[in-house]
Amino acid sequence: MRVAASALLGMLLMLPAAARAAPSAASLDIYALNQDDDGGQALRAEGMRYGGLRVALDYAFDDTLAMALNAAGSLIDNEPSRPLPTTIDQVLTTQASSQVLTLDAQAGLRWTPSDSPASLVAGLYYHHQRRFVSLGADLTGQLDLADGDTILAVTYSVRLGIVKPRRWDDLYMPFDYLRSHNVILSATQNLSRAWLVNGSLQYTRQDGPMQDQYNFVVLYDDAGTPVHLGFENLPRERDRFQLSGRVRWSPRQGWALGLDASLYSDDWSITTGAVEPSFELPLGPRSRLRLWYRFAAQSRARYFRERPTEDTTYQTQDFDLDAWTLHSPGLMLVVPLPGKVAQAWVGRLSVFGFARSDGITAIGANFGASAAW
Repeated sequence: MRVAASALLGMLLMLPAAARAAPSAASLDIYALNQDDDGGQALRAEGMRYGGLRVALDYAFDDTLAMALNAAGSLIDNEPSRPLPTTIDQVLTTQASSQVLTLDAQAGLRWTPSDSPASLVAGLYYHHQRRFVSLGADLTGQLDLADGDTILAVTYSVRLGIVKPRRWDDLYMPFDYLRSHNVILSATQNLSRAWLVNGSLQYTRQDGPMQDQYNFVVLYDDAGTPVHLGFENLPRERDRFQLSGRVRWSPRQGWALGLDASLYSDDWSITTGAVEPSFELPLGPRSRLRLWYRFAAQSRARYFRERPTEDTTYQTQDFDLDAWTLHSPGLMLVVPLPGKVAQAWVGRLSVFGFARSDGITAIGANFGASAAW
């Protein structure tokens, strides 16, 4: 699976504009996910069970300087490796462990000069799991220009890191580097007290190893019989573009109807479009319910090979890079926690699921609590 624990936890330290002037805050989250594989690559199991714990602290020293800390751990229990047919010449090849323990940590400082529309976030990150270690630094600069009901924002971030992977066939790989640049241009307009629109354009450039060390490519003979395992190999560069939009209607305080849409494209010939209507309503002074439904469709990457007969320069059989459609409903409930000690805290319960046309389905949940002061 190309889904890393850090992505599942959403632990990037690139804070949105709404969080810049926020007070100190703390949160605790517990995650669970069960994914089933009823399709995809017949010789690779993509089902898994995932559980994770995350704690976060955003502490404001004063109006200009704040510290953000994130720490998380998770256990990914993959389905047992599927037996390889005897026609494959490396039938006894060592495969990836079914259980993977991941550890993530991030720390950063956010500086917002007094009476300035700009902010700067600098931090360090570390990710560790069996067969894969990554560490590096993040730097994000943001500029917000507000004029009445209009907000224009420009965000630039860069991530630098090194990785030390180990392949599915148990071969240690040499140290490598990772680098990414990200630019976001966004505009938010309040049309009235009830209507709000937002649009953004994002460009990302990635450099470094893009292949997943757990993925192999099954080669076939002319009769369609699997005979050999090759390595996933993808370009070391990737340019991504994403256009996003949001319309939100709030007829009264606490009530909202929203519609989000996005269009993604990259130089691997992947195009993804998604729409997500949502509905939010209050259940009490500090309680609310949010419902959403997401539909997405993706095209196939030019490097995807379904039944290759020989190795090519670039190749993958990762069905995350194939064509599919996705349906994903979900809900989130926010309620205050009981007791005098917990009066400042609110609890969150989210439940979601998705079903892809290639046979990958999942259901997940998140229970969390957060407070601000």
